[in-house]
Amino acid sequence: MSVSILTSGCYMLIATSFVGMGDIVTDETLKWVLTHPPLVKATGVIGRLMNDLCTRKDEKEQKNVPSTIDSYMKQYDVKEEYVHNIFKNQIEDTWKYLTQETLMCKHVPMPLKNCVINLGRIGDVLYKSEDIFALVGEELMGHIKSL
Repeated sequence: MSVSILTSGCYMLIATSFVGMGDIVTDETLKWVLTHPPLVKATGVIGRLMNDLCTRKDEKEQKNVPSTIDSYMKQYDVKEEYVHNIFKNQIEDTWKYLTQETLMCKHVPMPLKNCVINLGRIGDVLYKSEDIFALVGEELMGHIKSL
């Protein structure tokens, strides 16, 4: 899972978004992100698993790199439906863990923690039922217009 989280780009996206947040971001908070803290890692897990659940069929047809689902199926010799259930439960548990970590991580200002949480929320919006990131349509446009 650690490689899968890295490929989600969450560390880079969070560090990049911190750069534009002004004086609230310090060297300490940037170093915090780069240590792969549990709060950031949880966001990466949510994004990676939701993306893989939603895009696996299309990516398999395109013969891309195997997804986390493919790796899990091969490693544990289980069916795809079983992996989907495991990953959905893991996503739910990770949201709970993310909430807990948000409350426990007192040395990071709340606006920065919100930035991390919002990245997880973006994954939820983009990959809840279908890949609206790759298949840009009215649903994604509606979300963008609402901002």
